[in-house]
Amino acid sequence: MTSILKPPEKILAKWLSAETLAGELFVPKQTIYRWRHEGAGPKAHKFGSTVRFARDDVDAWIQDHAE
Repeated sequence: MTSILKPPEKILAKWLSAETLAGELFVPKQTIYRWRHEGAGPKAHKFGSTVRFARDDVDAWIQDHAE
């Protein structure tokens, strides 16, 4: 029987998917992808074919865009 290892919760909490980020910012997921394409959103990191956003980068981006 093969067991699948899951990353520790602490590591998972550091990285957000586009869907999770969209939910937190109350915008459509497509907006996150558009911002990434335009270079307007938080810094993205690509792991293979997966795009993730670091919690620290997202928090800094939000602070930089506060009115």
